[in-house]
Amino acid sequence: MPPKLVNTKVIRGPFEWEQNVTGDCRPCDVLVPFTYVKNRVYVEADDKNNKNGKKKDKKKNERRFTEETRYEFRRCTCPYPKTHIEGGNDLETCPFNAIQRGEVLFPLHVYQDDNGKGFCVRAKQKIPKGGLICEYVGEIITQKEAAKRERNYSQLGLFYLHDVHTNYRSKRKSPIDRSNKIVISMQYKEYTIDATMCGNVARMLNHNCEPNVTTLEVAVVRDPALSGDAARVPKLPRVGFFATRDIEANEELCIDYSPGRRGDDLQEVMECFCGSRKCKGWLF
Repeated sequence: MPPKLVNTKVIRGPFEWEQNVTGDCRPCDVLVPFTYVKNRVYVEADDKNNKNGKKKDKKKNERRFTEETRYEFRRCTCPYPKTHIEGGNDLETCPFNAIQRGEVLFPLHVYQDDNGKGFCVRAKQKIPKGGLICEYVGEIITQKEAAKRERNYSQLGLFYLHDVHTNYRSKRKSPIDRSNKIVISMQYKEYTIDATMCGNVARMLNHNCEPNVTTLEVAVVRDPALSGDAARVPKLPRVGFFATRDIEANEELCIDYSPGRRGDDLQEVMECFCGSRKCKGWLF
């Protein structure tokens, strides 16, 4: 009988992932390797050509995300811009601006768990309740593209998709008024963040049915100087990770993969081993 193969590779650390983030591994060493990015990436679905090999009409696809439509947000929109800042320049100290610059606001460390959970993320210092930790970043894709990818991901046990919602103004001719008057209406649309192949430390958080981290969509302001394809992209809020309670130093950061859903509502896709008192039994 051949001898059992043993992985003798030693992971030396800590490696620096980015400012405020270290790890006992590198992004390419984890179970699902990925490219580390600090900001969202706008990509185009692989549908430039139809089944007959002919190029599609660009006008019909003008709202598709492409690498050229990638942009940075430069200004801050906060409900209370003066009260949450204790001093200094607003644009430099405001956490909402920090999330737009792709910054991680608290020191974090990626480590390998001894109980079989794989790699985890823990706080290196105390994080106060309500503290903005970082943004969940990845590829921005349409829900149609997300549904296509999810079918493949679910078979491989990959769950890094996160929906994001947006309201945007749409200009169109009135179907009632014969004068062809232009009507501006609010449209609602959903997009998805896919952190499977590229993302930041946020994608490393494990599930827990009693999480200490939650997600909130943060409103932002788009650069008014944008033009061309970028100007046609609906304004998408940022998805921020916030502490739901005080998190102590060396405590693992966890999030609920199926927030607001009871155990009876889950599809029993993956069994949960979080061990919390309120464990729902399943992740999805």
